[in-house]
This record gives sequence, C-alpha cells and structure tokens, in this order.
Amino acid sequence: MERAEARRVLSCLAQGQHPIFGGALPDHSVCHEVDVVRALVLAAKELERNPKTPAVRAGAPWSEDEEQRLRDGHEAGRSRAELSKELGRSRGAVTARLVKLGLLEPDTPGHRFRV
Repeated sequence: MERAEARRVLSCLAQGQHPIFGGALPDHSVCHEVDVVRALVLAAKELERNPKTPAVRAGAPWSEDEEQRLRDGHEAGRSRAELSKELGRSRGAVTARLVKLGLLEPDTPGHRFRV
C-alpha cells in the first residue's frame, strides 16, 4: 500500500466513513471513539508530514563507480542530501562512506556518529 492510500484510509476512518464502500460507519464502530479518532488523525498527519521512503540502494554494497561519483560530487561541493538522492543512499550512508574514504572527518558537524 502506498503512503497516499494509507493516508486516505486513515482519514476516512477518522471521519467515520468506510474507506472502501463509502458511507458512514455503524454507530457502534470503534472508529467513533474519541481516542481512536485522535490516533487516526495523528497517524494520517504523520504520513503526510513525513514522506520518507527508504533509499533505493539501502544496504547494497558500494560499487567502485558509486564511490567515484561520491568522490566527484563531494569534491564539487555538492551537499550530502544531494548526493544521497543521486546515489539512492541515505544521508547517513553517504556520510559514513565519505568518512571511510577519508574525505570527511568523523567529528564533522552534521553527522550523528563518531568513528
């Protein structure tokens, strides 16, 4: 299920509507409980607010070509956010690889770990 569809389903339920067939949910539905409605609204907002998707190449070994593209991009002054999008890696993975390649000091501001 895609995030947009999940948001739609949660929003329908929070409004007391059946997400598949339409129309109002029965009066005795748990979706009419105040705490349930609040939880559904919160979850729908979080899905809308935080559209993170996993990096395409997360967990895959780094190829020599990827490392060279990372070096070139870093030396050209591109941000880690840009490099992560281009390479399909998380920003943490890009930062860790830059440290491993000796292109970034482990205590550089902006990353969350020390080597």
